[in-house]
Amino acid sequence: PPSSSSSSSSSEVDPTAACIHMVLFPFPLTGHIRPLVSFGHALAASYSSIPPNNPHINQHQQPQPQPQLRITIIHTEANLHNIRKQDSSSSSSSSSSSSSSSSMEADTDQVHLVSISDGLPLDFNRAVNYPAFFTSIQRMGPALAARLSEIRSRHGHISCLVSDPNYPWILDLARTIDLPCLLFVTDSASAFAASLYARRLHKEGFIGNKGRVISKYILLLPPKRK
Repeated sequence: PPSSSSSSSSSEVDPTAACIHMVLFPFPLTGHIRPLVSFGHALAASYSSIPPNNPHINQHQQPQPQPQLRITIIHTEANLHNIRKQDSSSSSSSSSSSSSSSSMEADTDQVHLVSISDGLPLDFNRAVNYPAFFTSIQRMGPALAARLSEIRSRHGHISCLVSDPNYPWILDLARTIDLPCLLFVTDSASAFAASLYARRLHKEGFIGNKGRVISKYILLLPPKRK
């Protein structure tokens, strides 16, 4: 009957509209990965503790279901390979510290890990070949765009991209694919300020031609602690 068909269609909810989907894209170095991954897990944990209904809502108003939260973290294939390997080794260990460290990086109901290639083989020693490693990072844009397109196709939409700012092409890429993008700075305030004014610091003689720091103290910045 018409009445039953109309009621069933009105009760159907687009699953993508009832989901907040955030994609995190850390810079592939440990000191950058951990803060952004920790942010993702903390966000998932705090979101789960939010009451589903506003206590001040009108009692006659139909309460709306709380949107689900999904967080996808995009690692490089090499880093995700290492994470899986560490997760496997820690799962066979009874150490509480190992399991807590692993849980920060493993898949959960809300946090999911995927990867893209950085253009280098898995066994390439990135720690001692920084020039080749950083050159490959500058070319990861197309791989990231393809992965984001795949995520959109599979899950319907992406609410926003949260990226490390050390990818100089990230904002242009996000603009190109019409995706809101937030930059998550993992550096200290001093280091971030210095990076913003690198050209001026070089021009005024604080930094040499090859990035060598000439002056121990930089005007308006506190001494950098090791």
